[in-house]
Amino acid sequence: MIRKILISLIFTLIFICGSFAKSITIACFQNESVDELCKTVTQEFDDSLFGSFFDAGFIATNIPITESNSKKEMAFDILAEKLEEPTDYILVAYLEYEKELEYNEKLDKKIPIWKKLSVSLVNLDSKKELLNKKINLDKINELDPQKKAQKISVEVATKIINFIRQGKGA
Repeated sequence: MIRKILISLIFTLIFICGSFAKSITIACFQNESVDELCKTVTQEFDDSLFGSFFDAGFIATNIPITESNSKKEMAFDILAEKLEEPTDYILVAYLEYEKELEYNEKLDKKIPIWKKLSVSLVNLDSKKELLNKKINLDKINELDPQKKAQKISVEVATKIINFIRQGKGA
């Protein structure tokens, strides 16, 4: 009898905790007409962001990576219309690369040159932009672009998660 009560209590607590989880949708954009390797780096960035939010207890979803130079496509109201499920936040990341790959002697291969990364976070309930930052890509000393994407995405996710948990994301 006590066992049944404890099991019921545990499931109730899990249900209550799960119902208060925050949700975030990640939308990654990259500039048009770049090499396929750039898309691979963007995909790695997106996957790592997704994993970081999921591991932190967020209900995470993403919008497929889009090549765009248009700010209109990245507008939060347009992105919100594309969502299949309601979400608390939308995180938009814009990754800009050089058009041509560059040969790296240490890696002995051509690699994409990542010029800029900007991220914006919007609370969809209030329709208010909470963050809009350009990320310094030079502070990560990693030659391999995919590893660099992983490291930067974890850093970005950690800052945003802390921002939301401090109550600034309301």
